[in-house]
Amino acid sequence: MKKLVIFAILCSHLAPCWPGVKTTPSEKDATKNPSHNWPQWRGPNRDGRSVETGLIKTFSESGPPVIWRHQIGAGYSGISVVGENVFTMYCEGDYEFAICLDAELGVQAWEFVADKIFLQQHGSGPRATPIVDGDHVYILSGKGKLYALRVSDRKRFWQVDLRQVFKTGLPRFGFCSSPIIEGDLLMLEAGGLSGNTILAFNKNDGELQWQLNIDAASRGGTMAEFKDQPGYSSPVALTMFEQRHILFLTASRLLSVSPAGNLLWQVPWVTRNGANVAAPIVAPGNRIFVSAGYNKGAALFQISAGGGANYEAEQVWRNKVMRSQFSSSIYHDGHIYGFDKNSLKCVSVETGKQAWKKTGLGHGSLLFADNQLIVLSENGRLLLVDASAARYQERGRAKIFRKGKVWTPPSLANGRLFVRNQFEIICLNMRKPGYAVEK
Repeated sequence: MKKLVIFAILCSHLAPCWPGVKTTPSEKDATKNPSHNWPQWRGPNRDGRSVETGLIKTFSESGPPVIWRHQIGAGYSGISVVGENVFTMYCEGDYEFAICLDAELGVQAWEFVADKIFLQQHGSGPRATPIVDGDHVYILSGKGKLYALRVSDRKRFWQVDLRQVFKTGLPRFGFCSSPIIEGDLLMLEAGGLSGNTILAFNKNDGELQWQLNIDAASRGGTMAEFKDQPGYSSPVALTMFEQRHILFLTASRLLSVSPAGNLLWQVPWVTRNGANVAAPIVAPGNRIFVSAGYNKGAALFQISAGGGANYEAEQVWRNKVMRSQFSSSIYHDGHIYGFDKNSLKCVSVETGKQAWKKTGLGHGSLLFADNQLIVLSENGRLLLVDASAARYQERGRAKIFRKGKVWTPPSLANGRLFVRNQFEIICLNMRKPGYAVEK
């Protein structure tokens, strides 16, 4: 076994181009719409929404057609898909791996040894989702090792050990936050001392561009005087008042940072055990919805601009109708769809009042596509639900996983739905028969 591990580690540093990895457009890729890729955590805009149409509107108890299955190990890393390449992470034995599969066949193209395994009683292995940008794929291990790899041959461009370089502690549930790319910057939460609550690297060479200590920035203190812990949420980006805002939810607050590394605004958001996991949700009108579990609840904040670079976040409403333990919600047509602990709910953005509730699904996750919700429950059931506040209307339900936790949200790319548990990835055909792909 040790010889196999040593061989795998050596192979992860070797180059030539690996068979099965498609790095240039093929005839099959030419039939696909690039906007239908799923290149990072929660899709193209990190909001759980897809622009795809022509999807099936119902299915039987056997579920959508299975295109392929691929066995993997444990972990909660999401699935990113660009063209015919599929990326995720998992653990096996004593190590964590990044993997690239062929989207059409499910055949492994390459594997990269990322780190020793992160062990945790609620589930071991990597948590963060790979992010694909051009011919680079960026991965983060459960213990905080960040890599930039080349898609074509898994060659390592650069790497940073967050714990070693920035002296951050190992979070209780591991490093979960999936990095975000904004221009030439790759940003993520790190936590720890020395002013490194949030870090920004040059995505091309890994050089540190800036680091921000939130407490020092807001109080005018020294960078080392405050130890801000990372949360478990992933950042999202938006434009408000002609300014780019990168939203982070740390262990203690919701905040906005500019690409230049300036703190724009912040509001306290303290949850037990620092368990801020679900991402902030952007709603029209410069409003931000935030939610957390452990009976924390949810709130809507209105962002306004003062003079110059001054911004204010005012609470519009706050209640406990939505308590998102770890699954991020979806905004659609004036409503938030998401999991309140074990129940799927629809909640009005304007009032915070519940429109409907569906129990019995356990913790789950979801995405929006073609005016419907694709819902994956933690017990392995896949559902199609109308994205309507009028009532809960289910259009299909199937048991697709027979065992294991299903805590990883689904990914949709070019008519294929990618789902995983602790044992395998399944690729399902969600396209209507004979539907012509929009180009």
